[in-house]
Amino acid sequence: MPKRQHRSEVESDLGLLFATVASGFEKDAISELRDSLGDALVRCRSIFKGIVLISTSIDVRKAAKIVEGHKTSYVAKVVPVDRVVKADLERIVDSVLEIGGIEEKDAFAVRCTRRGRHPFSSRDVERAVGNAIRGGHVDLENPNVTINVEILFNKAYVSVLKAGEMVSKRVGVERKWEKGKRPINRSELKMVEILELLPEIASCNVALDLGAAPGGWTKILSKYVRKVYSVDPAQLDEDILKLGNVAHLPKKLEELTIEDVPQRADIITCDANISAQELVSVIGKVVADFLSEKGLLVLTLKAVTPKIEEELTNSARALAEKLKALRVDVLTLTKLPHNTRRELTCICKRM
Repeated sequence: MPKRQHRSEVESDLGLLFATVASGFEKDAISELRDSLGDALVRCRSIFKGIVLISTSIDVRKAAKIVEGHKTSYVAKVVPVDRVVKADLERIVDSVLEIGGIEEKDAFAVRCTRRGRHPFSSRDVERAVGNAIRGGHVDLENPNVTINVEILFNKAYVSVLKAGEMVSKRVGVERKWEKGKRPINRSELKMVEILELLPEIASCNVALDLGAAPGGWTKILSKYVRKVYSVDPAQLDEDILKLGNVAHLPKKLEELTIEDVPQRADIITCDANISAQELVSVIGKVVADFLSEKGLLVLTLKAVTPKIEEELTNSARALAEKLKALRVDVLTLTKLPHNTRRELTCICKRM
């Protein structure tokens, strides 16, 4: 097999670690990882509930061992990543073959954990990868090499690991959320905070939630309004799809037509994962087409450049100018407790 390579297709030249952590305690886990790796940690971010990505300036296997040697309470598993590829079955198999590192004498196992919806199962990945390897032999009980595939929506984090290179740790905290009470994502908590600022949401009949997946804002809105049109090409959480007053429109917000939403919305919300500049460029048409008289508009402005404050200030100014022509006033710009440092919540009303 080809010589092992460690360069990612879509990440930078820095080493990458995929960590699973206590869900709901992502910030605490990030603090522990920073304490463990110190100056070697370049970037550490939570990308999904219970998942943290770590970029490091040192060899990823060495970094994993450093974390293993430090006392932690929130970190469950640390996986050195060899490749990040598109979550495509053929591409995942190719990446394993490109990484290499499996000798004739090796006993190997393939492990796949999949998050999101795909046209294949975790078992399909394990079979396909196992069948493609021409060296070594399968041993699911006592492998000395593990091919680990962590799939998160459209990306696959692929590793070929010798025994001991993947670090497992005991989580020393209790469940943060009672069973059945866990929020879908951090966005859900933001909408709870918005309701405290804007209790009149409870009197709305129709809501249009843009960039809704996986459905945190839709979930909260559905408790107060008669109908929620939830717009996102990505899938909503299965529990959200079961709600009787939620209609999922699987398209981008700029593709939305009047035929999709046959009534004006009393509130339009958007926490889409797009830049503030992109949002400002497309929100005007949506407001013109769908927001009712006296309707509410709640947006998250998200900075993507290093000049965070400047970007948010300029975007807020541009948004206010665009909305003024549509008779929509900006009531407040605020930092919610669950906004990141790159986010600003904008609350508006049509006059």
